[in-house]
Amino acid sequence: MRPLWRRIFAERRSILVPLVALLIIDGVLLGGVVFPLKKVVASDTTAAETARFATAVATQRLRQMQNARTSRDRAEQELAKFYSQVLPTSQPAASSILILEIAKLARENNLTLGPRGFDPEVIKDSALERLVTKIELTGDYASVLHFIYNIETSSSFLAIRSVQISQAIAARQQQNNAQLQLAMEIATYYRTPAGPASK
Repeated sequence: MRPLWRRIFAERRSILVPLVALLIIDGVLLGGVVFPLKKVVASDTTAAETARFATAVATQRLRQMQNARTSRDRAEQELAKFYSQVLPTSQPAASSILILEIAKLARENNLTLGPRGFDPEVIKDSALERLVTKIELTGDYASVLHFIYNIETSSSFLAIRSVQISQAIAARQQQNNAQLQLAMEIATYYRTPAGPASK
């Protein structure tokens, strides 16, 4: 007597043979096409994520470069504005600012302004030159402080280089400590003919 599975196979051969063939074909397709395609898809997904990351990094770098260029352009504009609108254009203009501004601030702070002298100074490797004035002022302590503050916050470009405060001679003679004598060096800068704003 034949085994049961042989009898079933013989009776259902017309169904089982195509079914076994289909299973073999499915196995071949899974092993030869689907699994490699899965690997390709996974590899493409990784490549796409890497590309997205690289694009994000490149976009960020581009934005940083644009911001840096904008900042540089703004700084250049501010510098050009400073040269053209704030700094005096010549030594006579610088002298005038020093004379008028210091006299005005001394008067506003009730200080007596003594003799003044001017010394132009060439600044090495610069398109600017410096003009320094040496002044003497006499007044009370509060007035001296206000004057120094006003010089530091003046809309004219003035820079205090040195300050010496002593008791005024007249005050010493009268044993009066209220009056102080102030010796200062104040500078401003001006453009030379070949300066930045002249280009």
